[in-house]
Amino acid sequence: MTYKIKDNDGIYYEIKDIKKFAKHIFQFHSIGTSLHQEKGFDFTVDDVFREKVTNFLKNEEK
Repeated sequence: MTYKIKDNDGIYYEIKDIKKFAKHIFQFHSIGTSLHQEKGFDFTVDDVFREKVTNFLKNEEK
């Protein structure tokens, strides 16, 4: 399944490997607010962002 999420500029980024992406987010951006940069895209990682990633993972498991 393909997952897309908006970056800080409102541009959609396609997540190729949701498990790898989520692992990084929860390992390095697990609390508070921080900046995640990937392939030229910037993402503000906060509770709302982490919730979206969690929901993507739940969909992956179905």
